[in-house]
Amino acid sequence: MTKETLILRISTYLQKHKQAGDTLEGVARWWMMNQLVSDSLIEVKEALERLKAQGVISARKSPDGRTLYFINNPNH
Repeated sequence: MTKETLILRISTYLQKHKQAGDTLEGVARWWMMNQLVSDSLIEVKEALERLKAQGVISARKSPDGRTLYFINNPNH
């Protein structure tokens, strides 16, 4: 990760969590992991939508309202 990316991630976290404060270890462990997960969710959703559009996977709503993704298997 570049220094600029790291600065952007810390700044983004602080903009979302105005009362945040932590140690070096806490920032690395919690703030960065939180931001990585958040960024990852966006990227994964985009990838899943592309796979769905290409017909590779399908999506169904679970009883609790969340979307579940499955490979399109012509044998099932």
